[in-house]
Amino acid sequence: EPGSVFKIFSLATLLNESVVDTATVFDGMGREGDYRVTHVFPNGRKIRDVHPVGRVSMRHAFITSSNIIFAKAVDERLKMKEFDDAIRAYGFTARPGTGFIGEADGLLIARERWRSYMMQSLAMGQGISVTLLQLASGSAAVLGDGSLRAPLFARELVTPDGDRQVFQSEVRRQNVVTERTTALLRSVARDVVHQDYGTGDSARVAGLSIAGKTSTAQVSTSSGYVQGIYTPTFVGAIPAEDPRLIVVIVLHGAPGERTYGGNTAAPCFAKVVREIAARTPWLEGAFRVSQVQAGERVAAPALVGHTADQVRQLCEAVSLRVDLPEQQGALRAVGQMPPAGAPMPPGGRIQVAWAGGS
Repeated sequence: EPGSVFKIFSLATLLNESVVDTATVFDGMGREGDYRVTHVFPNGRKIRDVHPVGRVSMRHAFITSSNIIFAKAVDERLKMKEFDDAIRAYGFTARPGTGFIGEADGLLIARERWRSYMMQSLAMGQGISVTLLQLASGSAAVLGDGSLRAPLFARELVTPDGDRQVFQSEVRRQNVVTERTTALLRSVARDVVHQDYGTGDSARVAGLSIAGKTSTAQVSTSSGYVQGIYTPTFVGAIPAEDPRLIVVIVLHGAPGERTYGGNTAAPCFAKVVREIAARTPWLEGAFRVSQVQAGERVAAPALVGHTADQVRQLCEAVSLRVDLPEQQGALRAVGQMPPAGAPMPPGGRIQVAWAGGS
């Protein structure tokens, strides 16, 4: 079960069907106790939130990952057929189409067998089984250009003789969501990472705009949910405004009552993205430059592993100075002073040690 990352698709469907906007308000009040808030639905279903949210917008509910409000919104505003059709359009009941042996098609029971609580469960990523590839390709569709594509494991094949065979990703379904939906979804998902109260603030990478969603899914078995074991997950799109990459982090069987996607999978995502930026050209030019007001203290960015141009962008983004080597070539930063995270005045200078190679 994907858990709360599936709220990406719940919100996508709600927005695409024009039954809510990001400003639509729902009441998430419930009975408080044992560090959680419990809401009892008319059908007797009890759904819990980790923290009380009260009356808030769908944007706030997504940023804070409210189970209660998402269950209410989907249950009250969507028809079963609408949600079922949308889930299937996102590719969650079909094999991803890579052509490799071992593909799975996930699991979603036929709509005719859905009980009264099924919409509430699906809203928060329960009652459905998905694969990591389905989650990645579905996220690429609703956070990207709206088209569902078959994943590729290679872009081209080059023979020893220099012959090239270029592979094109098959578009399996176009316009699974509208451009308006993708724009709204990216904006809300960006706040998950860049708002201080968002559940994904640990996924931040200095200089990059990231849209994402956290999840702390329970582990489902034939006899019910396993107590004390979770599947933390983070899905991120980079850069948020026009994604080039979708990165999915899934940690299986993580123990602990205080284990959340936000404090495990999200920081892992940030480390992976820093490595991608340091070792590939995929994020070149994606680091943004921002203005910092005079008198503020800024944190020194993490520069080790980055190219000279990336170091320049990272330092400019927080109004810090850095001396770059004259012959940059394949040089990368191998050390810095002060270290990453150290407070510095705007305009301060970071010393960087450089070395060649990959």
